[in-house]
Amino acid sequence: MKMQKDFQSIDKIKIYNNKLFKISTISILLIFCLPLTYYFHFTLKTDAILTHFYYIPIVLSSLWWTYKSIIISAFLSSILLVLQIVAPIHAEIYINITRVLMFLTVSIIISFLIEKRHLLEGKLRTYGKSLEQKIYGWEESYKKLEESANKPIILIGLKGKLLSLNNCAASNLGGKPKDYIGKTLWNIFPKKVADESFKNHQKVIQSGKSNFKEITVSFKGIEYHYLARIQPIRNKSGDINSVLILDNDITDRKKAEKYLSESEEKYRTLIENTGTATMIVEEDKTISMVNTQCEKLSGYSKKEIENKMKWTDFVIPEDLKRMKKYHIARRRAGEKPPTEHEFRMTDKKGNVKNIFLKIGMIPNTEKSIASFIDITERKQAEENVKNIKNELQMILDSVPALIIYKDTEGRIIRTNKTFADSLKVPVKDMVGKTTEELFPKEQAEKMRKDDREVIISGKPKRDIIQPYDTPKGTRWAIIDKMPYKDKEGKVTGVIAFAKDITVQRKSEQELKQTYQSFKKTMDATIQTVSKMIEAKDPYTAGHQQRVSQLTTAIAKGLNLSRDKIEGIRIASLIHDIGKINIPSEILSKPTSLTDIEFNLIKDHSQTGYNIIKSIDFSYPIAQIILQHHERLNGSGYPNKLKDDEILLEARIIGVADVVEAMSSHRPYRPALGIDKALEEISQNKCTLYDPVIVDTCLRIFKEKEFKFK
Repeated sequence: MKMQKDFQSIDKIKIYNNKLFKISTISILLIFCLPLTYYFHFTLKTDAILTHFYYIPIVLSSLWWTYKSIIISAFLSSILLVLQIVAPIHAEIYINITRVLMFLTVSIIISFLIEKRHLLEGKLRTYGKSLEQKIYGWEESYKKLEESANKPIILIGLKGKLLSLNNCAASNLGGKPKDYIGKTLWNIFPKKVADESFKNHQKVIQSGKSNFKEITVSFKGIEYHYLARIQPIRNKSGDINSVLILDNDITDRKKAEKYLSESEEKYRTLIENTGTATMIVEEDKTISMVNTQCEKLSGYSKKEIENKMKWTDFVIPEDLKRMKKYHIARRRAGEKPPTEHEFRMTDKKGNVKNIFLKIGMIPNTEKSIASFIDITERKQAEENVKNIKNELQMILDSVPALIIYKDTEGRIIRTNKTFADSLKVPVKDMVGKTTEELFPKEQAEKMRKDDREVIISGKPKRDIIQPYDTPKGTRWAIIDKMPYKDKEGKVTGVIAFAKDITVQRKSEQELKQTYQSFKKTMDATIQTVSKMIEAKDPYTAGHQQRVSQLTTAIAKGLNLSRDKIEGIRIASLIHDIGKINIPSEILSKPTSLTDIEFNLIKDHSQTGYNIIKSIDFSYPIAQIILQHHERLNGSGYPNKLKDDEILLEARIIGVADVVEAMSSHRPYRPALGIDKALEEISQNKCTLYDPVIVDTCLRIFKEKEFKFK
């Protein structure tokens, strides 16, 4: 505002100068004409018509007269004109009177003009002094501005000499202003740089117009880039006497441009090897770079896409608004649009594809890099799964399940009507209550313990059998508890799905009791059959019982499952059931058996199998009985099986059968003793008997001191 007023003052000075020039010109012409008229009239006696115009021109020399000199001259001229009127020559009185009046009029006009000129000269001097002070102030302000500017400012003469520079420019050169003022470009810069700069200055000087030029300068081995404005400076005469250089440091920008240029190839190499369809998107949505996978996904070539198409060309209308919103938000500070989401696109053939997008901004740019995964097939599979889930949900909704959602403090956030009805409490009254408020202390503590395990581990806990009290009595439920996590993955609660198994548990208890009763009955039956066999062969009384004891010990030593141990125990108790078909005379014969008699004995395995095979045991009892005389080398009977063709249970009974038989009395020989029996199986392990079973049997006798009861 202040500067504007100063320029208005300059305009006023120009107007006053113009007015002063006009007044001076008129005054000079009027004053110059007066004595000239006298001369024509009195000396040359010219015609009166000519003398009527004496007031038009004025003496030129009066241009330099002072105000008082002009008044005196006018007064003297008036006296001379009065004498002319009094004189007898040309005594036309009316003409002379007219001349006097006109002369007086001209004199008054001249006096007014001179006075006006005097006033204008005074104003001109006043404004001139004021303007000088302001110009001085401007110069001082300019110097301060120049010194405080954070950008280099240099004033250079027509021959390349530095006339002035500010601190910033001097600092960039590595010194102070006084170190460079008076030096030429060639004293400061390399010749090539100086020549180029001087050439640019000359172009501006010749054209008289400002120009912008990018220049590169090296200082102490460091390269700097500037965008220089070269402006001509004129003197009072309007001639150009220097150029002003205003430098804008663009070194960082140039480095960034160079980095981006070098990085472009890196980008292309990187995105080409990402393994997924990848593109780089500009701020205006233009796609500037794509990889081969992106070509395959879209059906368009790189030439068709890069710098020609926008990502909006691929997105279906239903998803476009949302995607545009994300695009804008991604480039705004403080906003966090999702970096991963799904959308649908159309390829070149018009096929709609489901895409999983992962996108992020490239640092220090307005560009974003996006990778795409075609999840069309997965979405179709998910849709199929969803349909299946919906169908399953319909089935589950018909099942009276108990559902409850609690926070980490044990307060109920949500529950369902089934659970609320079981406690005879309205759903709204359950929300906000803790486990302790709904269940007895012991039950509540157990529930809270399970909840804490799920919260701490972050993993589900399933198949929890839990009793809970209701107005109708204690009921039982099988519960699955799962952690509920927020978006950040933090566990914020526990969801429990429970199924009432009160009836099932009661049935299980009844079934367990029935099973125990059945097991007792079966054991009694087996014991009865075993005793029937022993009754027919009194010399082998207790043989099957003792074999059962040893096979059970060996099975436990082998860490077999409870089911296998039980199966071996039962098979051992009746492994010789086939002997019921052999005459007692042969079984108790005190002498050696004939071949025919021995063959009858060997048939007892097959006979036992035939007896048992129709009974539905939960174990392969019939096969075990059939194979218990088979040997590893195939020398056994009845089917001469080898190695793994023989059931593990049959191999165990085979070893135990030999040990018990040799250590017991027989009609045809006395007892050989345990040591002899153990020696037999030890010598023939790997040939007749399973080595692992033999070693286990030996360990049981030696380390655990096993004894038959």
